[in-house]
Amino acid sequence: MMEGLREALQYVVGLKVNGMDPKIVEIDGKTYCDKDLRRYHSFDMADEIRVNTLTAVVDYIKGKPEELRETMLLHVVSPTEVRLYSGLIDERDREYLLKSSAIVNEFQFDHYYDQERFLIELQSNFIPTFKQVQYTTKGSGNHE
Repeated sequence: MMEGLREALQYVVGLKVNGMDPKIVEIDGKTYCDKDLRRYHSFDMADEIRVNTLTAVVDYIKGKPEELRETMLLHVVSPTEVRLYSGLIDERDREYLLKSSAIVNEFQFDHYYDQERFLIELQSNFIPTFKQVQYTTKGSGNHE
């Protein structure tokens, strides 16, 4: 009885040891592995720098040439967001270096504003030469 238990345990240990080794298979000229293998000499990627103006993007590119690679890619994601990526590095990957998010001040018409915030938004988003803006500012605050 003990000998059968010993053989069973050795069999289980053998399964574990065999399961630890990666299995590499080639299918249609492409190599696959059943484990998540990582290279030892992979490059560490830096976290992106976040800025709020396009001038800051230009200043970074001009002022930090030692941090940039031979080729760079500027991706205009939207009217308010621009990203700077490195050229392709090992494993056809790109490093995400810089993100510029514009701070856009826009008046939201279907949104409640308290009196102070309303006056700030009114004065910063509308041309004060319009009579309607002047009347609205007088009517909603203590302006003369």
